[in-house]
Amino acid sequence: MAVCWAFLGILRNQFASDDWALIRQTVGIRGLDARHLYWMLTTTRLANSTPLAWLSYAFDYAIWGLNPVGYHLTNLLLHALNAVLLQRLAARLLGRIFPDAEPFELALGALVAALTFALSPLRAESVAWASERRDVLAGMFFLSSLLLYVKFTLGQSFRARRRDYILSLALYIGAALSKATVVALPLALLALDIYPLRRLAATETPNERRARVIEKLPYLALAALAALLALHAQLASGNLVALAAHSPSARLAQALFGLGFYVRKTVFPDGLHALYPLGHPRLLSAPTLTGLATLAAAVGLCAAAGVTRRAQAALWIYYLALLLPVLGLAQNGPQLVALRYSYLSCLGWAVLAGAAATAAARARRKHPARGAAALAALVVWLASGAWILQRQIALWHDDFSLWGDVVARYPLSADANANFAAALLRGKDFPGAENRARLALGLDPTSTSAHFTLAKALLAENRPTDARDTLEQGLKSDPAWADGEALLGVALSAEGRADDALPHLQRAAALLPDSAPAQANAGAVLAQQRRYAQALPYFEQAARLDPAYAGQLEHLRRDLAGSRPR
Repeated sequence: MAVCWAFLGILRNQFASDDWALIRQTVGIRGLDARHLYWMLTTTRLANSTPLAWLSYAFDYAIWGLNPVGYHLTNLLLHALNAVLLQRLAARLLGRIFPDAEPFELALGALVAALTFALSPLRAESVAWASERRDVLAGMFFLSSLLLYVKFTLGQSFRARRRDYILSLALYIGAALSKATVVALPLALLALDIYPLRRLAATETPNERRARVIEKLPYLALAALAALLALHAQLASGNLVALAAHSPSARLAQALFGLGFYVRKTVFPDGLHALYPLGHPRLLSAPTLTGLATLAAAVGLCAAAGVTRRAQAALWIYYLALLLPVLGLAQNGPQLVALRYSYLSCLGWAVLAGAAATAAARARRKHPARGAAALAALVVWLASGAWILQRQIALWHDDFSLWGDVVARYPLSADANANFAAALLRGKDFPGAENRARLALGLDPTSTSAHFTLAKALLAENRPTDARDTLEQGLKSDPAWADGEALLGVALSAEGRADDALPHLQRAAALLPDSAPAQANAGAVLAQQRRYAQALPYFEQAARLDPAYAGQLEHLRRDLAGSRPR
């Protein structure tokens, strides 16, 4: 209930950022028939190979259409469920850490762990952003899989253990089909085996150790398959940043900064925003050294607080494993770090906070004042995080608040300015969008998103020739830019140059086989030229993708029939 109340504000939020492309413009989620289900299973749209996430959007669309309230409500409910799952998982783990604790002390620790996770301001991005359904959905399956794995290890009867093990594997499949970053789950299981399950003790026999390895093999096989699917999606999208553009030393600096960043922001969640521009990180820079210092301080503070070496080893193995896919070693996108990457990777720190609460509750037996002071400090820290969370939720209200905040912090970021320009364009502030897009291009002349927004603004201002010029410049930077080809065809058509537009529209249709507008635009030019037979396949494909084009398809068929000799 506390989690739902804290996130209630997201129900007032609109679509923002990638929501426009991922939800509003994706016709593949607008149905639950075999054709749409096949699309969800096989698509790599926007570098996503996440069938269950697409399916969840399809259910939302079936109920809510394109009303953002429904999509945000689903995110909220999934996140609240994840808090409950973590509470149950933490209760079992704390019972292993503190075998002599009273039920109240364990319950308090589990509650603190769940609230630390669920009410952290770092969660806002994953919950308040409809496009990050993948985080909360994968989180549900991931936490359920961990919980059943723990039940499997602690079970008594063979039948119950086998059932929990099979269910844990099945839920891991669900997690992998929701978001690829869960590939590290086998290492998370290893961390649990180290501590607090203590299944890798020196006293174990060789047969027991062999059994530990064998039980992980199905998880490893699933992880390998999920990793291959994710790599395929990234390669298909062309989203991976080349080594020439982001050197190995810059990637290492980015990783070291990120490792410290998520720990530091978990404890002190100040100055959070939607985009941290990638830039050119250097190994001997202040941000990288700050990251290293944060890691050293975290290790020292854990040791000073009495966290054993075994417990620290489990904490760091889990943290490193879950962050490894998103640390930038295989960089995709313009971000140095992203708050959404903390959703699962920082679960260990939440359990650590729960352990601190249980330890403080136990200390009250001998030192009431000390225990009360520690619990009061935890309450104040949680309350302050929940207060900051409200500001983060408000930032995600719409594109203007979201990207306005980023531009204010990073005025020289080409990506921030390009996104803000797109927001202005959607708000029909065409002069504002043009000016902001030109600023983004001044910062990065190769930004295809800025070229696209600028061209759209110019077309809206009835300046097709200027739009054509900017699109041609963008295509020089990226000759395989499909959206640029499509819009260039539109611009040439607006100039009355249908013959010149057609090759670009046909190329866009070939590059964007899942785009109904791209297919229809190519067909429309052919139809205008009375080449009905050639236009027909394009309109058939458009109608298959989006039933809204069915009327145009029937009209074309009548024109084709009427053009045939009698």
